[in-house]
Amino acid sequence: MNNAGDDAALLGLDIGTSSCKLIAYTVDGLVIASASAGYRVYHPRPGWAELSPGDVLNAVETVFGEISDSLRGFDNLHAAISAQGEAFVLADGRGHALSPMPVSLDMRGLENIEALRRDREAQRLIRAAGQLPRPISSLAKLLWFRDQANETLSRAEQLLCVGEFVMRHLGLDPLMDYSMGALTGLLDIHNLSWSSEILEFTGLSPGLLPPVTASGRFVGTVAATKMERFGLNQPVNFYTGGHDQACAMLGAGIAGATMALYSIGTTEAIGMQTKTPDDVGLEELHISPYPHVIDGEYILLFGSQHGGRVLQWLVDLLGRELESMIPGEPPSEPSDLQLIPHLEGSGTVRGDDRARGAIHGLNYDTTGEDLVLAALEGITMEQMVGLERLSSHGLSPSVLRAVGGGSRSDVWMQIKANITGLPIECLEETDTACTGAAALAGFGAGLFDSALSAADRFIRIRRRFEPRTDMHDAYSAKRILFEAAYEAGTQLRRLKADKAKRGMSAETGNGSS
Repeated sequence: MNNAGDDAALLGLDIGTSSCKLIAYTVDGLVIASASAGYRVYHPRPGWAELSPGDVLNAVETVFGEISDSLRGFDNLHAAISAQGEAFVLADGRGHALSPMPVSLDMRGLENIEALRRDREAQRLIRAAGQLPRPISSLAKLLWFRDQANETLSRAEQLLCVGEFVMRHLGLDPLMDYSMGALTGLLDIHNLSWSSEILEFTGLSPGLLPPVTASGRFVGTVAATKMERFGLNQPVNFYTGGHDQACAMLGAGIAGATMALYSIGTTEAIGMQTKTPDDVGLEELHISPYPHVIDGEYILLFGSQHGGRVLQWLVDLLGRELESMIPGEPPSEPSDLQLIPHLEGSGTVRGDDRARGAIHGLNYDTTGEDLVLAALEGITMEQMVGLERLSSHGLSPSVLRAVGGGSRSDVWMQIKANITGLPIECLEETDTACTGAAALAGFGAGLFDSALSAADRFIRIRRRFEPRTDMHDAYSAKRILFEAAYEAGTQLRRLKADKAKRGMSAETGNGSS
């Protein structure tokens, strides 16, 4: 670290699915100030999930304004952005949004992706780039926009992911880091450049895409006059950040193959670090390695859209506060209920985009507390499926490091340790996506020799939860029933599909007679 750090503040801005948070740190990793602001996820049609770009920009302005007074004594402000994956805005040449911002949960491009999966040439091109055709990717939604009569895509001059959209709003010419580029589904992860083959095949213009580069690289300086709208009287230097899960891994100090990130928020994900983008056999688990925010490293990430979203669904359904329904202490035996949390597809490892949820074991005595406990268990059991299937490929972490809002619940952390059979470490700072972004800003500013050495200053373990062997055995037995319940749901969908096909055949026969 050099002397320029004495009057520097490192700003990590995390723009998530339902809120954004900004944390300002000293170069020694101490929190100066923090602020958060939420926004609504809109569902204008079944299967759609989108944000208003204006709502996101207003939230960013709010959090900067709330910490501005705390930054008065710092002359050098360095910032980077951690952003939700897959979400993007189609914008005009001035960076003004022409469309809402579809998020990863949005399934409007599912049929487009299913068509790509049936096309051998498309499959070859996508896999050659190290990608998998996924309905949560930006590519899926872009293909949907391509096929619409309103021609929004043809009028667009820029495709901007969330972080780039904010930087463009601040007057910068944005650069996109490799991790965010990969999650669009358009990056060749081997060559770390946009895939001209995928773009040509899908008819998407390469001119839409910003330049790509590594994380922690200088983007530009926003002058003090432009930062006045945020309540700041200092300029801010911006650097490339990265995908929120990648930034969270950096901020949590995840390194090597023995430790994995367990991100517990609106969605749930488990992330591991690897040095190669070519882990053999992971394609069958629907896992596509992508570039890390740490130079030369890659990430294996799996999870589902069904973390906090399931709990929020229950809260809305029952009309009660979540805190009033969470157990006061970890249960001494598994719940009598079995909750399958697939309210919008299964998630990564199963790759069942049309899976649906279920609750088994209901009776007239079932309470809201019973349902919440079953949800806490079911959400975690789905992640356990991924851990077990990864272990068959020789990837078995010995400890999970939990981050995100859910990691604040000691009861849930003990339940998760009991289900997974792994120790779970929780950090004092749960918003490690902000931490990772701030570390990248410090690295980019030359205040640290590496992103990892920067992140080391922030990491403080709050508590470690050890699994109870008896409870793990009990949950392992229950997980067999979890799998059986999922399979039963699959069979029901097949019966329904077969009935629909028979109905279509009958109509065709009647029409031809």
